[in-house]
Amino acid sequence: MICRLLLVLLLAATSSFAADITTRDGTTYHNVEVTGVDADGICVMHSNGVAKLRFEELPEPLQKQYHYDAAKVRAYRKQVEDAQKAAAAQAAAARQQREREIQEAQEAERRRAEEVQRSEQERVAAEQRQEQERIAAEQRHKHNVEVVQEISIIVGLCIGMLLYFLPSIVGGRKTNALAIFMLNLFLGWTFLGWVVALVWACTKESAQPASESRR
Repeated sequence: MICRLLLVLLLAATSSFAADITTRDGTTYHNVEVTGVDADGICVMHSNGVAKLRFEELPEPLQKQYHYDAAKVRAYRKQVEDAQKAAAAQAAAARQQREREIQEAQEAERRRAEEVQRSEQERVAAEQRQEQERIAAEQRHKHNVEVVQEISIIVGLCIGMLLYFLPSIVGGRKTNALAIFMLNLFLGWTFLGWVVALVWACTKESAQPASESRR
């Protein structure tokens, strides 16, 4: 306790006046005023600014004045170095943790983007399949309509031909069937000729005179 009190008084006395200090390497600090004492040196303010002078740099009288102990200084510096290494290791671990988190976030984002892209591709493929099915259905419907139209045309032609040559069909067993057919063929399209041919085909043939039949 007494030693600490003496050290405080010494510091107070030292700080009350300014002096020059020349270190062991020959550097001189003018108007030096001690502002603090650390475990490994003293903090001073001089004419050109501020500085920290390590105990091993001080001249021997100042070393004795501040009770310089090389072993304690080395232990202190080793403790500081160990603390700095631990802090650096902790900072490196924290940095690595942040990098891992960033990588995980990037990986999650990449997977999400791939999932979105896959979903979009599936949607486009489904739309394409639906469009192809719609086109195929339209083509089948169109083909069916064309087939029905062709069948209707064929049936219509058959019915038309049947109706057109109806007089020839009706008069096919008559003796003048050829004349009825020619009239039906060439003048049936005038409707009047068709009616005449039909009436002619439906008219009964007159009986021949007995005399002619005997001949």
